[in-house]
Amino acid sequence: MGIISAIMLLAAPVMNQTAPAEAPPIRLVSEEVGGGVRLKVIGASDEIMAASYALEVTGGRGANRSVQRGTARLRPGAPVTLVTLTLGNANAGWSALLKVSPEDGTPYEQIKGSISESD
Repeated sequence: MGIISAIMLLAAPVMNQTAPAEAPPIRLVSEEVGGGVRLKVIGASDEIMAASYALEVTGGRGANRSVQRGTARLRPGAPVTLVTLTLGNANAGWSALLKVSPEDGTPYEQIKGSISESD
């Protein structure tokens, strides 16, 4: 096998990889804080965008439930935090569902969560 053939074989997997998907303009992010978790709904877009959103969070094996709804009008280059919610006892398990309905676009959902080790 020649050197060029070997290089092409090694490069083939890299050339066939697709580019990572862009982050949706309104998205849910989570981070651990102490024994809990902080959830944020972040808005950031390269173009003017308007959408309604709903964040439903369940914690403590379903004992606690919180729903936050709103509308967002995003401007290019102006990221915003739409919702910040902190769950104090993430060890009891939690789930979060973000539903976004853009005025001009296809609705989408994002799900995050954990499963309690003690179930």
